[in-house]
Amino acid sequence: MSSLATLVLVASSVVGQAQPEQALKEWGDLVVGGVWVNTNADGEKTQHTYRWGINNRFLLFTSRGAQFPGQSMIGVDPKSKQVTFWDFSEDGSVGNGTLVRVADGVWTMKGESHGGAEDSTWSLRATKVDADTIKVDMYVQNGEPSEDRVWTRHQRQETTFAEFKEFGNLMVGRWVGDITFIADWPGQTKRQGDKVTGYTTYSWIVDGKAIESVEHAGNTVGKTLISWDGTTNQIRLSHVGSAGGTYQAVAWKSKPNKWNWRVTGGGQADGKRMGGQGSWTFKDDGNTLVLNGSVLLDGKKLPKLHDVYTRLSERE
Repeated sequence: MSSLATLVLVASSVVGQAQPEQALKEWGDLVVGGVWVNTNADGEKTQHTYRWGINNRFLLFTSRGAQFPGQSMIGVDPKSKQVTFWDFSEDGSVGNGTLVRVADGVWTMKGESHGGAEDSTWSLRATKVDADTIKVDMYVQNGEPSEDRVWTRHQRQETTFAEFKEFGNLMVGRWVGDITFIADWPGQTKRQGDKVTGYTTYSWIVDGKAIESVEHAGNTVGKTLISWDGTTNQIRLSHVGSAGGTYQAVAWKSKPNKWNWRVTGGGQADGKRMGGQGSWTFKDDGNTLVLNGSVLLDGKKLPKLHDVYTRLSERE
């Protein structure tokens, strides 16, 4: 039984039959990010994750848990010109199949697998309910109908070292920022709501194992150490500013060109604690960086964080 058969994500933005390369890209832009979770009638959970691999030409899929654990590769078969998957399950079975968009927000899938406990054929329909919910029905295995399944996206907060290197390669360089102060920050003469121009430089250090950033904004300067923690599979940030403030945060890849962050500790020199979460989004081929977030200071919610940075140096 193919593990990929239990979840098909929908590229609803495609109108009509897209070229296979474009269909794969748009589908991947939707599917990558988070963990997709299904709980069956017996209360058993299965988790699915996707990421781009092999020069971003293939989607790499992993299934963990109760239903058909294994791994798959999804790409365009140059011979058939179809979006095709090749599936390898933990029971030793090997499968393949095709994915076809039949209507806006609706896909069908069919395939077969061999080896393991038994050979199998299957087909299904998948419908996008919303951006984080997929309904799988018309699921038939070896001619027998199976129960409908609903998959829900949960936010993944882990990232690989390769993704950390991708993040660093996007960040490294010199940036100029259009910054709006969301609080009356210590050491600054400008107040909440005022704008300043900031300059930030990101550099690889210790043989490419960490990133150091230096930011000048208004009257203060800050320095941040960014590294990958192999014990938690997360990017870790540790910041200190010239006004005495600090923060610690974790970050992870959530979607192509988007990285989420969450503050885990720190605060101002006067003892007010920091909290919050947000994202960095890279646009314009990596030449624009948008920083969004919701920040708490001493438990009180500050105005929305929205700063835009423009790259000054060429990408390495």
